[in-house]
Amino acid sequence: MSLSAQYFAFDRSTLTVPAGASVTINFSQGDDGVYHNFAVYETLPGGQTRPVFVGATILGPSSAVYSFTAPAAGGDYFFECDVHPLQMTGKLVVTP
Repeated sequence: MSLSAQYFAFDRSTLTVPAGASVTINFSQGDDGVYHNFAVYETLPGGQTRPVFVGATILGPSSAVYSFTAPAAGGDYFFECDVHPLQMTGKLVVTP
């Protein structure tokens, strides 16, 4: 699946994957001279977060291929750019 970042925003707000699946994200980053990445987190009881996957940060314009295994438990997780976590966020829906 593909995901792009430009103007400090992702082009998709939701990604859906099956539980336990091998996931490949073709990430393209079009902000010249700016760092972005793609990372997935689980929200734990009490509001803490635990990383599911943290992709390398890349300087744009550039692209990267991120590969990870989706969580085994279905549910909603969140993704973000760790450099810009307030502006660049989305939901990863893991289907059972």
